[in-house]
Amino acid sequence: ARTIDLQAEFLVHRLREALPKMLAEAGGANHGQVQANFDRVASTANGCYALVDYVNFKGEGVLATERYAGQGWGLLQVLEGMKEET
Repeated sequence: ARTIDLQAEFLVHRLREALPKMLAEAGGANHGQVQANFDRVASTANGCYALVDYVNFKGEGVLATERYAGQGWGLLQVLEGMKEET
């Protein structure tokens, strides 16, 4: 119980470190879309929690080990697959 604050700080730090990695992996064509979708999710009431939770359990989606049969399941792939807001 004494380490809950430290654990939360670690998870948030991991998310902050994940965004530059995901943007680099996305490349120029998807860079803006990934950033916009990240910001869109983060701006919602529980968005930061959802982003932290996804990175913690599924990963950033930038490693070959985060893929199965060529299909990624990390946060990067979720952000790339999101439809534009209408």
